[in-house]
Amino acid sequence: MNRQLARPHSVPRVSTSESSRIAFLQARDGDAAALAWVKQTLAIYRRSVLNPSHFASSAGYRRLFLESCAEFRCWLGNRR
Repeated sequence: MNRQLARPHSVPRVSTSESSRIAFLQARDGDAAALAWVKQTLAIYRRSVLNPSHFASSAGYRRLFLESCAEFRCWLGNRR
């Protein structure tokens, strides 16, 4: 997740352009490293959303993490 935008009630709004992060990693570290990072991050985000004690499962963040997960799955699917 990238930049934060102002939002009332101190819950930041975050843009979820994971594709730009992936492109940066591909350019810097190569395809294999980017693939490993996507798989690892997808697993971490998924566990975080499913863990009730993690902030990613709260109403203010859950959707953002799930959107990132969807982007990761789409990217992985497009690699085939």
